[in-house]
Amino acid sequence: ILCDGLTALYLVANFECSPSPQPKMVAQDTHVQIAPYFTVPEGKMGEMKALWSTFYEKTKAGTDSCLYYGFMESGNKVFCREGYKDAAGCLAHLGDVDEPLKKTLEIVGEGGLDLYVYGPQSELDKLQEALGPLGTKFFAGDGSALWFGREEKGSKDSHVTICPTFTVNEGKMEEFQAVLPKFYDVTKKGTDQCLYYGFFQSGNKVFCREGYTSAAGALAHLDDVKDLFGPTLAIATADLAVMGPAAELEKLQEKMPLDAWTHYTMDEGSFWK
Repeated sequence: ILCDGLTALYLVANFECSPSPQPKMVAQDTHVQIAPYFTVPEGKMGEMKALWSTFYEKTKAGTDSCLYYGFMESGNKVFCREGYKDAAGCLAHLGDVDEPLKKTLEIVGEGGLDLYVYGPQSELDKLQEALGPLGTKFFAGDGSALWFGREEKGSKDSHVTICPTFTVNEGKMEEFQAVLPKFYDVTKKGTDQCLYYGFFQSGNKVFCREGYTSAAGALAHLDDVKDLFGPTLAIATADLAVMGPAAELEKLQEKMPLDAWTHYTMDEGSFWK
């Protein structure tokens, strides 16, 4: 119904004239995420953290392909949440931080790095030579990942990521994948706090990469997709983690308790580039 002409008289008396809701802007998400998990030996966390300022400095001065970058901590585990426009950006960044990275690997020692990479298969192929020898687990996107937007360039990073990794029961991958379009559809229509959302697979494991502007957005999304959890968890088990600022993680405690979700607290130096 248009709010003009003679119909306006009728609308004023009977309806509230308001613009139609605008759909969320969405693009295909093709960014590459490097996901290193470091296990820090006892008594070495201080030495590890002392290098973070150098990582931040060199990353800010380095490749413009970087989208977001920051360290997260949970007990003796350290995670670096970092995203790049493409594989070339990932490789450029590794060159940018070569010096502090070598020192970090010396601190954690052999077996102290568990490395994952998520992105389009065409970009992962470009990283095999450099990262494959490190025992990297490569997770390829399904081609349907969504990019809704990002925080302001150069701003402090405070976004919250939900990080579920599903181990799909033998013979059930096709059934599991059949549910994923429903997750995408609900996410497109759901909370406007979603920044990016997509599924990535390696063997019988499926990872969902999803970021939200706040804890409220993460909880809103969980409510949006709650009816899809049953069919999914009937054919898979889930390893659950959530990452973000301490203040936001506190808001998630009731819905994402520590006994079910591993909480990684974001370092204050994290940023969007």
